[in-house]
Amino acid sequence: MKLNRNEKYVKWGLTAFLVIVAAGLFWLVFSNLRGFYDLIVEFLNIIAALLYGCLFAYLMNPVMKVTQRIMDRLLAKRNLSERMAACISKITGICAAVLVFCLAVYALIALIVPNLIASIEELLQPEKLESYYATISKWFRGIFTNSDIQSFLEKTVGDPLEMVIGWLKKLDYSVIVTSLTSSVYSVVMVIFNILLGIVAAVYILIFKEELCAQAKKVTVAVFSRQHADRLLELARRTNSIFGGYVMGKIIDAVLVGVITYFGVLFMGMPYAALIGTIVGVTNVIPVFGPFIGAVPSALIILLVEPLQAFYFIIFIIVLQQVDGNVIGPKILGNTV
Repeated sequence: MKLNRNEKYVKWGLTAFLVIVAAGLFWLVFSNLRGFYDLIVEFLNIIAALLYGCLFAYLMNPVMKVTQRIMDRLLAKRNLSERMAACISKITGICAAVLVFCLAVYALIALIVPNLIASIEELLQPEKLESYYATISKWFRGIFTNSDIQSFLEKTVGDPLEMVIGWLKKLDYSVIVTSLTSSVYSVVMVIFNILLGIVAAVYILIFKEELCAQAKKVTVAVFSRQHADRLLELARRTNSIFGGYVMGKIIDAVLVGVITYFGVLFMGMPYAALIGTIVGVTNVIPVFGPFIGAVPSALIILLVEPLQAFYFIIFIIVLQQVDGNVIGPKILGNTV
């Protein structure tokens, strides 16, 4: 009885201690929220390569599994030991997964980046900028036809071009150079982390069975048998559903981007590659993605031809209805 009473006091004391520690951590976090946020960002930057590796391994895994199944059928006809056949199958699956991933990235860059650069260069040509300025000024004067309103805006704002030139003269170019240097460094670090992520993904794919086994052991050790089984089943279902959804959403976004590109090209609108890329990439975002991609694309077309921007908005609305009711359900199926 005395032992049970002592155990009860120990549990109460441990609970009180944990509550005090949690309250202290809560107070530290919210009393220095900016510092806590910076700490999280710094930690994520440190483990960025590992996070990229986990993401790449997750995307490569389906290719690896399909390749392994094919190799298992081919090697079953040969007189090889089970261990040797499994080793060859695994190595072939990893090589195929890395090759397909690298080819997909290369094809994406080779197809999109040159057209994207050409569209941006054309968009920023001096004569184009002058025509954009003339179009906006004409549109602006067409809206504010009232002479009192127009004179008030001219007195308040002045000539927009002169205002922009004055703003450019006041810029601190040393700050701009510093920002550009920082941006270049950030891009280099992202590329470096992506390359390290591919290496980490290979190691994750090599030891994925061991990692999964260790995760199961930790789950069973921490939780009761019933709760551990439920967590493992939930993890299996989540992997199956989420994996299918991610791959399906990527395929759906590629299709929407390609359809947008050819649709814009067919209707004679400018910057087809740029607009197709924006719409395709933002289509990965659920619910709000199509609207996020349509707004800047419509603004780009609006600078060249306002009426075509209206046609583009109608085209995007129709395309999203077709995607949401026909293309998306066919590709994603029951994963949603």
